[in-house]
Amino acid sequence: MAQGAGHERFHPQFRVSTAHDLDSNDYVVLDYADLNNDGYPEMLYSDPYYQEVGGRDFDAGRVIIYDGKTGAQLFEMHGPGTGALLGVTAHFLDDITGDGIPDISLTDQYQFAYHLHLLSGADFSPLIDASQHDRFYEVISIGDRTGDGLSELAAVRYSNPFGATVEILDGSDLSMIERKSTRDVSINLIRLGDLDGDGLEEVGTFRRLAVIDEDRSQVLRGANLRTMQRFAPEVRDFSLLANAGDVDADGVNDVFASHTYWDHLGIENSGLVKVISGATGDILALHYGQVNDHLGGFMNTLGDLNGDGHSEYLLGSEILAQGGSYGSHPQEVRIFSGATHAPLDYLFGRDVHFGYGDKAIAIYPATSTQTAFIGLANSFRRNFASPMVTVLHAFRFGS
Repeated sequence: MAQGAGHERFHPQFRVSTAHDLDSNDYVVLDYADLNNDGYPEMLYSDPYYQEVGGRDFDAGRVIIYDGKTGAQLFEMHGPGTGALLGVTAHFLDDITGDGIPDISLTDQYQFAYHLHLLSGADFSPLIDASQHDRFYEVISIGDRTGDGLSELAAVRYSNPFGATVEILDGSDLSMIERKSTRDVSINLIRLGDLDGDGLEEVGTFRRLAVIDEDRSQVLRGANLRTMQRFAPEVRDFSLLANAGDVDADGVNDVFASHTYWDHLGIENSGLVKVISGATGDILALHYGQVNDHLGGFMNTLGDLNGDGHSEYLLGSEILAQGGSYGSHPQEVRIFSGATHAPLDYLFGRDVHFGYGDKAIAIYPATSTQTAFIGLANSFRRNFASPMVTVLHAFRFGS
């Protein structure tokens, strides 16, 4: 990695690397959660197209969890066989077991069927029998809705070949609370927080692997999964959503919507990010990239870094999907003030050897510490004959 002007705000935490056999590592997922309550969030890394160097199981997939303070490996899980794609979605969840520790959701698509794995964040033991929970493609937390102290879950389930359903599940037993049928065959979820003040978190949907002219994103109301807001794409566009935190300091979360193939004033593929008030739907700020930036491939809140009540935020360029992505150029990570929307700092990737640019970013927003954690993944080959190498970088960002 290379760092930009003002980079004294970026404090390297750890750096780890791992080798694998194929160069199909276009799709990497990262996530953060503090499993041991030491203030340093652990990093979850998944590569669903992973194959051991010289191994036989093509695209079996692999998931690793690293200690947030030292980078030591805490857990590793491999897919059951060729084509399993373990970790095609991977998330830390809020507590669903009652022990106060975040838990983990993973999915695979072994033998052409999706399977859900729920793991304990305390000891990584399985919480369910994955063979009994098929057709689940992605599962995320959406907060405690029933008052039992356990997080409820939003899930994408492929119950028929004509479309997916978005479901709200009780975190205690995975029973269905609410359901919305769709005609989409490729849906991903994003946690947005409570946007309408009713105490229930809204759910964002977007299509990570969509046909490029048919992509669209929606905000679904937490109470009944009805559409609150729809973001149709421009021509040749991806439209993505993300949680912006409380940018305008009104007590309600705001939302990002991006158009990564937007051409601004004739600048091709510059990208456009809209910062939108969760309370009113008004546009709070617009951000544009430079030529071929594809700005808005990754967007996330950093939390309140300076104590003024406004959430700072991060925008990434040249990353073509939330959480998992690909790109052929170095990427730039830009930090913005929530109060003024002015840039505070940036960090840019560096293509090395036969590099493919950075793949994904994970964010652990600032809480009371006014320090956010930022994780990045970069993959490259040293030469045509060498294995692919993925390097994970963890930074602390703050004053």
